[in-house]
Amino acid sequence: MRKNPIISILSQGKEVQLKFVVKDEIEVIQVSEWLKSIQTVAPIPIVIIQPERYSFEESPEGSSRIIYLDRMKDLIEWCEKYLSEFNYRVLPQLHYLIYRGEKGR
Repeated sequence: MRKNPIISILSQGKEVQLKFVVKDEIEVIQVSEWLKSIQTVAPIPIVIIQPERYSFEESPEGSSRIIYLDRMKDLIEWCEKYLSEFNYRVLPQLHYLIYRGEKGR
């Protein structure tokens, strides 16, 4: 049976980070479940969680960076609820906030 390449890298003890771009609470739960499933076979490094831009900027009022940042509060709450046992960081996609999704940036 072929070993999962991510588990292979984590098992080597190298300094790595895992990054997940999520669109909703269900995906945060899926990240948590996956991390729990591998923690017995590999050390869990720092986990970076970023909001998927298109899902997080939607609103009846339209799209904006303010809506995106406001929705990040939801993401932080989901991470506190489901990822508290892991060393995680919630980070915005800065290129989106700075360049407003301008192509090529």
